[in-house]
Amino acid sequence: MAKVYAFLADGMEEVECLGVCDVLARAGVEVKLVSVMGRCQVTGSHGFTVTADALFEEITDDADVLFLPGGLPGADHLRDHEGLAAMLKAHGAAGNLWRRESFWQPSARLQASWEAWDF
Repeated sequence: MAKVYAFLADGMEEVECLGVCDVLARAGVEVKLVSVMGRCQVTGSHGFTVTADALFEEITDDADVLFLPGGLPGADHLRDHEGLAAMLKAHGAAGNLWRRESFWQPSARLQASWEAWDF
């Protein structure tokens, strides 16, 4: 079974994150909500609180897909998380990284980091 890590950060776009996770789970994909905030309770850009399944520090790099939802300042928190950056770099170096951006502004903020990572 495929495994997806959906990374949560304060200010994420709740519908973008949970809508994708819901569809994947209904399709039989194992989805794990992972907080990069150092706590399981994460508040989205519209004030809804989501409880993560795990903290970033508790996971291993065994997911098939790394999903980074948009939203601000959520995308900034994801961009600035060193552990997540290292995981993305490792997936990119192995040729296992495919990017698809849903919304322009968060994507533009992440783009500068992706270009610097050279994958």
